[in-house]
Amino acid sequence: MCSFYPLSLSLSLSRSLEMIADLEDSSSALGGGDLLLSSSQPGSPTTTIGTHNNNTGDYRKESVLKILKARIGWLSAFFLGLILAAVVVERFEELLTHEVELSYFVPLLIGHGGNTGSQSVATVIRAIALKQIKPESGREVAQVLFKEAISGFVMGGFLGALVFVLSLVWEGISPLIGLVVAISLPLVSVWANVLGAGLPLFAVRMGFNPAVTSAPLMTTIVDSSGLVIYFLVAQRLMPETLGDVAVKIAAEAVGAGSDGSAT
Repeated sequence: MCSFYPLSLSLSLSRSLEMIADLEDSSSALGGGDLLLSSSQPGSPTTTIGTHNNNTGDYRKESVLKILKARIGWLSAFFLGLILAAVVVERFEELLTHEVELSYFVPLLIGHGGNTGSQSVATVIRAIALKQIKPESGREVAQVLFKEAISGFVMGGFLGALVFVLSLVWEGISPLIGLVVAISLPLVSVWANVLGAGLPLFAVRMGFNPAVTSAPLMTTIVDSSGLVIYFLVAQRLMPETLGDVAVKIAAEAVGAGSDGSAT
């Protein structure tokens, strides 16, 4: 397997661990892990979404066993997601061996996908808490997903254009690799934003706490699927794999041998 992968795996795992801590803190601020949605009308009832309540106690008094029970589920899910990402890299190893420059941008792709998706998660959860979005309304859900998709495409396109311009002026990156990244970034951004917006809405409809479930799940999915998008774009623009090059070299060698014997 390519040597760059441990770096991308460790970046993904560290981002996931940071997200666990952030979500635990925000979950406590939302009332012991429950997302409280209250109507703006005085005297109206308060709706509680989710029943996760692992962080109401004093951390100094929590046992190691309690901490492990609260986190082992998420870490197991992240681990499975990272294994899937490893499978994706293994599937495209031949392409990466032939085009080593592609590996330079793997941390950038998965990092950007996680970052933009997390922004969408936070924005949608806030809108739900403030009663600005009704998860049960199909029309409003469609509007949210469309808005986030357009935002992701524009942001990813802008960043991708910067990478492509950089590849034109810097010899360390070939323009073809820059083009692959420029096309992949908006696609990954759209996918991450749609997931980041859709998962909290789905979590609310299913009765789960979106603040605890959405962001880690989005990151795990985007890490693997973002790599698939990136490698498929690269494969489309650079169809010659290492095997194709070997066949071409062998054919040239055979041709050269035939010419030599003829002379």
